[in-house]
Amino acid sequence: MAARPLWAIVLQWTLWLLLMTSVMRWLGRTREQKPEGATGTLAHPRSTLIVGLVCTGLFLACAVGSVLLPGPRRPAFIPYFFLGFAALGVPMILDWRNARHTMVRGGLRYRTMLGRGGDLRWADVRKLRYSPSSKWFRLDLADGRAVRISAMLTGLPAFAQAALAEVDPGAIDSASRRVLDATAMGELPRIWG
Repeated sequence: MAARPLWAIVLQWTLWLLLMTSVMRWLGRTREQKPEGATGTLAHPRSTLIVGLVCTGLFLACAVGSVLLPGPRRPAFIPYFFLGFAALGVPMILDWRNARHTMVRGGLRYRTMLGRGGDLRWADVRKLRYSPSSKWFRLDLADGRAVRISAMLTGLPAFAQAALAEVDPGAIDSASRRVLDATAMGELPRIWG
């Protein structure tokens, strides 16, 4: 097997980087749209569903192709490998479908990726922090529940404004406060890079 020339490797990774940057910019821009439904709603933009479906569909097709298409003998685990990657898109689809939150007087009505939900009162928030690696706001409540609000949602400025106004200032660390302040002004958290 001949080694690939350096220019081909550089071109491959440059194209991958450009494609990923374009997709992530598109995802970031779709968060700026007005949320579907009433004011005070936090929901995933349609782009979340599209990425989840493309990921799942592409790797399902690879799994089926690795079983059905002729070629050299392949290890038996290959279709399962692709099925594992196909499963990575399912949480995105579920989150798009189920994770919708509504601002209510004095709090937030939330639903999780798996469809469970509840209500929280801002006064019950004991700790609010932003995770730059996970790209979500985590609200720890007095009763032990933890509610996560994804940075991918539309309607984040209204959430940030309400949290800054209603949550005990001592419950928000300084780094998270900076992110909330910027979000409240319309500068959404970065989702890439």
